Amino acid sequence: MKQNFSRRAGRLALTLTGLMLLAIGAKAQFNVPKFLKATAVPQSVAPGKTINLTVTVTIDKPYHIQANPATENYIATEVTVGAVKGFTVGKVVYPKGLEAVLSGDKVSVYEGTVKMTIPVTADKTVKPGKFTLPLTIHYQGCNEKACYPPSDMKTTAVVTVGKAMASPAPPLKAMAAPPHKKGPHKPSPSGAILAPIR
Repeated sequence: MKQNFSRRAGRLALTLTGLMLLAIGAKAQFNVPKFLKATAVPQSVAPGKTINLTVTVTIDKPYHIQANPATENYIATEVTVGAVKGFTVGKVVYPKGLEAVLSGDKVSVYEGTVKMTIPVTADKTVKPGKFTLPLTIHYQGCNEKACYPPSDMKTTAVVTVGKAMASPAPPLKAMAAPPHKKGPHKPSPSGAILAPIR
């Protein structure tokens, strides 16, 4: 019994060691290099109004990411906004991709710097203040030789909600000057009538 237990324990230890080595090797083999940066321009909005958040994604050379929509069998780049109470997110507008050749296939990609636009509406009930909207860019990065597993880049967008702007007051009308009375005599500041000098 003791020998069987020892054998089983030894096999289990070898199996766990093998799995750990495989995991370490896989991580080293598929470790995605850092070649992508994402930022969002701060925005201001009044309650009940909509703004367009601009997310700027910069891809270092010689890498590219798949466009949206992506070529068949490739993973499209997607930008999502995390749920924040008081805000409604519309459909993301993606730029048109560039044509690249990968393993003999023509694919639609993003290179260099690209901008995605996201319409965001602040509810009428949102109180004035600063809000942080979490953003996630899901992408598949490639170079001329191969593609890496899909990855996520996280960033945030700061939105300041201000008071609703009051409608501007109507312009003031210019008051007409009182008509000037013509006559031979002009009243003096004291009210006396000045006689003409002879």
